[in-house]
Amino acid sequence: MAPLITDVLRLPSKISDDHLRFLCPLCGDFHSAVNPKTNLGRCFSCRKNFNPIDMVMVVRKLTFREAVLFLETILCGKNHGLEESSNSSEEPAGGVRLIQKETARGKLYCVISRE
Repeated sequence: MAPLITDVLRLPSKISDDHLRFLCPLCGDFHSAVNPKTNLGRCFSCRKNFNPIDMVMVVRKLTFREAVLFLETILCGKNHGLEESSNSSEEPAGGVRLIQKETARGKLYCVISRE
């Protein structure tokens, strides 16, 4: 989540008390933190939890589907706009995929489910 916030979405952020704090895209407060163990961000002011898809939806003003495809493009290098991926062999049984990419600040990953 940290690389998504800092490197991809480029939200204003800072390290405070060993936690990444980001400017909440909903309320504009820095009373937030990222939990690297759960890959979630939380704003304690507006009490909103963000997973990577939620964060992209809010910041980029995208639908769920558009946010998933945006993350897939960023993480997998696929540049297929809003079209569905036609290669079903990439998707394991159950319709869940883990997408991850190494960045200078750590792993950027998200789980995508089509259900």
